[in-house]
Amino acid sequence: MISPSLSFKTYIKSLGFKTGLVNFVRSKFKSGPFSKAKIDSLPSPILLRNNTSDYTAFQTIFVHGEYDYKLPFVPEFIIDCGANIGLTTLYFLSKFPDCEVVAIEPEDANFEMLKKNTSLFKKVNRIKAAIWIDDSKLKIVDDPEQSYWGKRVMPSNDITDDSLIDTVRIDKILKNSGRDTIDVLKIDIEGAELELFSEGYEAWLPKTKVLMIELHDRFKKGCSKSFFKALINYDFSVYTSGENLICVNNNLINGRK
Repeated sequence: MISPSLSFKTYIKSLGFKTGLVNFVRSKFKSGPFSKAKIDSLPSPILLRNNTSDYTAFQTIFVHGEYDYKLPFVPEFIIDCGANIGLTTLYFLSKFPDCEVVAIEPEDANFEMLKKNTSLFKKVNRIKAAIWIDDSKLKIVDDPEQSYWGKRVMPSNDITDDSLIDTVRIDKILKNSGRDTIDVLKIDIEGAELELFSEGYEAWLPKTKVLMIELHDRFKKGCSKSFFKALINYDFSVYTSGENLICVNNNLINGRK
C-alpha cells in the first residue's frame, strides 16, 4: 500500500485544485472517529475511520490511482472481492456510474462501512462473506500492522465457533447475475488467492475480461505460484499498476492498453 505522506501536488494532479485541496487539508487535520473525503463524481462524501488504514487506502486508490487502467470498453458488471469499506467499488462507480457491482467483504466493521459508503447506489449488491473455493466456514485472522485493511481468512474445523464467517464462490456470483462474463474482477483478499487459484478457477477465470489482483506472498508463500499456474492456461496479457497486476483476457477483448 502506498505511503500516506502524499504531497499536495499529487492531490492536485489527481483530483483537481479545489477537490485536491479539500482532501489534502482533511488528511492533515483529522479529529474524532471519522473523516470525510470528497470525490466530485460521487453523490456523497466517502466516510473514513481515523487512526486506521482507511486514509492510506483512499490515497492509494483515488490519489495515486492504483486502479487507473484505461479499459478498452465500458464495464457493465464488476465483482469486487475484498471490498473492505467500499473504496474500490466507489472508484469504479466514479468512472462508470451505470455499472452493476457485487462487493464482497467478510469482516463486520468493514462491511458496515461498506454499506454506509455505497448506500446511495442501487446497483451495488453487498455480500457479507469471504471469497473461497467452496461453500464452507472460515475464521478471520487479524494483522496488527494493517488495521482493518489487513483481515485474512483461513479454514477452521471448530463447528462450535460462532464467529466463523460464510463463504461465496465467484462462479456462483456470476451464475446468479444472469450474465455470461465478468467485465472486471478485482481481487484483494490478503493471501486467500493461494487457494482461490488452486482449483475451480476454470468455471470463472476464462469468463473474466479484466482481472485486477494484488498478490500477497508476504502473508502466504505460494500465492504468486498458484496464480500464474492458473493464468498460464489462458491467453491473458499482464500489466502492472502499483501493487496490482492487470490481466486482460485476449480471447474476450482487445488486449491493448
